[in-house]
Amino acid sequence: YLNSMFSLRYTIFPLWNARSVKPDTRIVLAPRGMLHGGALALKARKKNFFLWLMRRIGAHEHILFQATDAQEVVDIRQAFGPGVQVTQVPNLPRLQQPDFAPLGKHAGELRLLFLSRISEKKGVHYLLERLMGQTASIQLDLYGPDEEPGYWERCQAIIDRLPREVRVRKCAPVLPEEIPALMQGYHAFVMPTAGENFGHAIFEALAAGRPVLLSDQHPWKGLEAAKAGFSIPLEQPKDFEMAISKLAKMDGETFQGWAQGAYAYAAAYLGGDNLIQPVLEMLNNQGRDDRSA
Repeated sequence: YLNSMFSLRYTIFPLWNARSVKPDTRIVLAPRGMLHGGALALKARKKNFFLWLMRRIGAHEHILFQATDAQEVVDIRQAFGPGVQVTQVPNLPRLQQPDFAPLGKHAGELRLLFLSRISEKKGVHYLLERLMGQTASIQLDLYGPDEEPGYWERCQAIIDRLPREVRVRKCAPVLPEEIPALMQGYHAFVMPTAGENFGHAIFEALAAGRPVLLSDQHPWKGLEAAKAGFSIPLEQPKDFEMAISKLAKMDGETFQGWAQGAYAYAAAYLGGDNLIQPVLEMLNNQGRDDRSA
């Protein structure tokens, strides 16, 4: 089971080794959103070369791809052709939802949490630029590894120009078991990502009862209607800024309504169709082959 698309260590080398040493090895590969158009646009030359090479040597013909939603099925087929083996199986989030924890809030203040890789794909620079014109008292805490050379320096240059009402901190990493409690200390989770096929941190925030502010490149639909958050195209930066402002202007009573909306949204997902059985079927090579879908 390979849990990435372009990683040398976790995908390319294991895939090459499996095909060379034991050609009949059954392989399941989960691209994790890396075949989405927005993700492919970053470092496009290297990624497109790798995809071309896989097609050229026929490596994809021996792989069962795991898509986590209908859009990823389309993305996989666009990358490898309509005959590729692909099964649609949702990701497994943390299955036990924490108790709802209210958080006080005053109009004119906002505590934002970003929890992911600090990278161009995750849109940290875009987020910082959207804070440039804010007048409310905003605290943004960034949790995540800094993996792209020069990218943090680019972000720091934006931070240096932010208004004094906006404070940004780059925080130390946290353990997975600490994430639910961490989420509950913030008013909202924010990530203007270029593409997510699930977004575990997004779900963690919703499950903790915290509204989310996202791009529209993810599978979570109907957020605003459920008072669970905002989903805004990256091509509409003014709307993203207005959503930040709307969150900041919320008083305690209004915010609690949105926090409860986020909590209920996650609870509905966890209470839906069986989440585990499709994964077991896939790993037993009994998952549905969507080539004919």
